[in-house]
Amino acid sequence: PTYPALSFSEQGFLTAAHVDYPNNEIWIANCFGSKRVRIITVSAIADHWDSGARLQRFASGKLVRSQRLVLNLHFHISFDLFDDEFVASELQGVPIYEGTMAGEDILYLPTSALHSFYATQRTLYVISAYVDLNNLLAANPSQLPIKIDSCSQRCHLSNFSEVYGGHSTCVCRRVPHCESLVARLLDQRQRLPMLDAQGEVRSASDRPRGAGRLTDIAFAAPTAVREVQPWRLPWT
Repeated sequence: PTYPALSFSEQGFLTAAHVDYPNNEIWIANCFGSKRVRIITVSAIADHWDSGARLQRFASGKLVRSQRLVLNLHFHISFDLFDDEFVASELQGVPIYEGTMAGEDILYLPTSALHSFYATQRTLYVISAYVDLNNLLAANPSQLPIKIDSCSQRCHLSNFSEVYGGHSTCVCRRVPHCESLVARLLDQRQRLPMLDAQGEVRSASDRPRGAGRLTDIAFAAPTAVREVQPWRLPWT
């Protein structure tokens, strides 16, 4: 999909468990209506990849046990995370986060999180990608290694499935212009301060005090428009 995106769901609509393409963190802002969400993080998937619930039965990917990651994660067998019988029998011991989104709620989904939605009411929501809270909160440690792996993939290889996931349904996660995105994620000079109506926000516990002023945004922006240190594919 192309982000940002505006979407809607009718009451009763179920989104089966999946990992978004491309592999990056996203946020969802619910405009109105209500939906339930269940999420399994990529670290939990790594912990149960080839032991425990053995999630590799349903997916392809490359386990990096030392980092609790599964690179190039793709669930080629989909299932319903709201099917409690299936969860009890097939996902024993797997931690599943659950919540309900109402109007004006914002949901953050970490990189490669497996997730499923069930709309309890008709909903309208906005989806976008790439969350940067600067120094307010610690960065998601999974985003950069997963993004670098996705962007480095050699999709043209005849043995691509063997190299990047070990299953015939393995998909290539590399997207156009990803080198520019990785370069910006690596370049600390590209970080913009978090702004509200009273200026820079310096504490993650502060509540928003209105939208940032255009003059403040214009003053902060030049620090991020300088030339980015290029990042080159490791195999070029």
